[in-house]
Amino acid sequence: APGSWSAEAPSVRVSVPGRLYHSEALLPPGDAAARGNYIQKVRWRYSTPPGRSLRAWLCQGDRCLPLSGNRGISEALQGPAWSPLSFRFQLPDGERRAVTVTDIQVLVNY
Repeated sequence: APGSWSAEAPSVRVSVPGRLYHSEALLPPGDAAARGNYIQKVRWRYSTPPGRSLRAWLCQGDRCLPLSGNRGISEALQGPAWSPLSFRFQLPDGERRAVTVTDIQVLVNY
């Protein structure tokens, strides 16, 4: 049966150029984790300070979707609904000032 789940992760401080920073795993609740449920759409959001940007990806295992902005929706991660998601962040080329990413969240429709 169709359903949805949402999860939030704590803030991530991105500070070293060239290094990838990972959010904590975004885990589905028990009912979404039932075998046989598959992701249809994922909505994401995260916040950075005004005027700051990052390279960002939303990942399910080793499969990562490059994100075009701080919020969006995609059907590209149509995998098992029981598999955790995570974000990866990296400072843009030439940037050396640290950025703290807050309000990290996904909403998964399955």
